[in-house]
Amino acid sequence: MMFKKFNNITVILLLIVSIFNLAYNKPAFASTKKWYTATTYSDNKNVKVTINNSNKMTNKPVTITIDATKYNNGNNVILYNPGDNNFEVTYGSKYTIKAKANGNYDFLVLRKDYYDPKDPNLGDPNIIWCGATISNIDTSKPVLKFVKTYVDDWSTTQFLKIRVTDNNSIDRVKLPDGSYNSNIREIKGSEYSQGIDNSIEVEVYKNGKYTFVAEDYAGNKTVKTFTIKNCNPVPLKIDKVTVNSKYITGKTLPNADLIVKTSDLSYYVDNIKADKKGYFKAKLNKKLKLNKVVVVRVVDSKKKSKYSSNKLQVKVVKK
Repeated sequence: MMFKKFNNITVILLLIVSIFNLAYNKPAFASTKKWYTATTYSDNKNVKVTINNSNKMTNKPVTITIDATKYNNGNNVILYNPGDNNFEVTYGSKYTIKAKANGNYDFLVLRKDYYDPKDPNLGDPNIIWCGATISNIDTSKPVLKFVKTYVDDWSTTQFLKIRVTDNNSIDRVKLPDGSYNSNIREIKGSEYSQGIDNSIEVEVYKNGKYTFVAEDYAGNKTVKTFTIKNCNPVPLKIDKVTVNSKYITGKTLPNADLIVKTSDLSYYVDNIKADKKGYFKAKLNKKLKLNKVVVVRVVDSKKKSKYSSNKLQVKVVKK
C-alpha cells in the first residue's frame, strides 16, 4: 500500500513540475506582439527610449524620445546616427526625433566630458547604445480596380465587381449607397506576407456613377468612381404611397415577377405577378407609417430576357 501511495504522490509532483514548466516556458505562439509593433532597445536601464503610437499602424510620423536624465546625473551628450556614422550631436540628456519612415534609429549616449563627441570610439564600453525599430508607418493608399459587371443567372440581378488591394491592411470600404463593408477587414499576417487582395460586389439597377471609398488601418484613403453604361433594368414605375394606401401599385413588364417590402422588412410580400399589361397590385395588411421606405424589386419572367432585374424605392407620404 505504501508503494502505491508513493506512486500517486510521484505522479502529482510530476504534474506540478509540468505545470510550472509550462508557466515559465511559454511557447512562441503565445506572444501577442504584432509584426508592425515598433520596438526599442537600450544598453542601460537608466536610459529610456519611448515611442508614441507604437502599437498601431499610422500614416503620420512617429515620435522617438531618448531620456538619459537618470544616467550620469543628466550630464550627457546624445548622438543620433542617421547613417554612415555621420553623427548629429545634441548637448543635453533628452532628445526627440520624428521618424517619417520605417527603419532602425540608433543613438549614442556619452558623458558630457567625453573627449570628442563628434568622433566617438564606437568600441568604447562607456558609450550607451540605444534606439528604436519603426515598422508601423504606412503611407501607401489602398487601390480600387474595376473587375467586371455581370448578370446573375438565378436572380437576373446585375452586379459590379471591384478589386480592393493594399500593401498592409484594409479597414473598410464605403459603398455607393453610403453603407460600409467591413467584412473584408484584414491585416496581413507578417511583415513578409503578401499584401491584402479582396473583392466586393454591389447590385446595379441603373446606369451612372458608383463611388467607393477604401480605408486602411493607417488612415490612408482612396476614392474611386466607376461609370456603368451597360445596365438595362426591367422598366418599373411605382405609384405614390400614402399613409392611407391599401395597396402598392405600379407598372412594369407584362407577367413580370415582383417582391414588395419595406426596407425594415416589417412588411414583405413575394410571388406577386404583373398582369398581361404589366400592372401590379400588392395588398397591404396594415397601414404604413409616414416616411417608411417601400422597396419594389422586379424580375422579367422570360428565360432569355434582355433585361436585368430592377429595384426602386419610395417614401410613404402623408397624402
